[in-house]
Amino acid sequence: MGGGGGFPGGGGFPGGHQQQSSGDLFADAPAVTRPTAADLPPTDGKVHVVEFYAPWCGHCRSMAPAWKKLATALKGVAVVGAVDCDADKGLCAKYGVQGYPTVKAFVGGRVVDHAGARSAVALRDWALSLLPNVVSTVEGKDGLARLLARAGGPLVKGAPPPRAKAATWHAAALLVTDKDAPPPMWKALAGQFAGRVAFGVALKGGRDTTKNVAALKGKPLPIVAAFCNGDPDPVEVYGGALKASNLESWLFKFANGRKCAAALKLTPTTDLTALRVPQLKAALAERGGRCPECVEKGDYVAALRAVLQQGGGRSEL
Repeated sequence: MGGGGGFPGGGGFPGGHQQQSSGDLFADAPAVTRPTAADLPPTDGKVHVVEFYAPWCGHCRSMAPAWKKLATALKGVAVVGAVDCDADKGLCAKYGVQGYPTVKAFVGGRVVDHAGARSAVALRDWALSLLPNVVSTVEGKDGLARLLARAGGPLVKGAPPPRAKAATWHAAALLVTDKDAPPPMWKALAGQFAGRVAFGVALKGGRDTTKNVAALKGKPLPIVAAFCNGDPDPVEVYGGALKASNLESWLFKFANGRKCAAALKLTPTTDLTALRVPQLKAALAERGGRCPECVEKGDYVAALRAVLQQGGGRSEL
């Protein structure tokens, strides 16, 4: 079922003899999306798995129930879509579809062909294997510090160097769970927000790595908390349903670093040179300062220091 040919005894080829359409195979499956040329390749950071099919194709019709189950099973983890090649020949030609059904995954700018079994379980396992592994396991005495270093860099006193490029939103999201591995939904969110939010997980037996975080003490598992700027005190402990859409909306509150800029604990004596320019800009804006003439990092440091010396109130610089 890869990007090559069709299947004998019911498959079909775009350029060959075609039967009459037998209707929409997924009319009763709202979980199956209908991507168009505007949607592929996707830009949302999520894993997308797409079946390219023809409604008259026998193998496509046989596989439809498994594809519907897959869409339900992967809700919140990956996007499951279907393209009717009779209705959108151009899109199917763009991706080299030569036989039906053809399944492709879109992952981080790559297109991956599926060539394995077509059961719902096999398709699910294949899709899960494509999730990027960018969740840091928080364990040991330095585990939390390492995660926070990715969100705050030099603001973390004595923290080990980050293992990956710092998160541009200066935020870290931590899941504390009694499971033995991070759930697929957490891995999917980590991939979606890669480079913007640093993701970590404290697994079963590793909760002692967060035992000194006062805001997490006594809370039942699982716990999700957000940290800003390398500060070990969580700026927010998530209190909603552990659903991908809810968590996604919550994480977007940190967009562009504004929430973490507001959470920066700054005083007139803070070493502002430890901040990066985007942090300085955001912190200045959050405190009502404006500096249209600022160009260099030193300009922003001086402007923010002036606001802090005035008590952080709004001022025109």
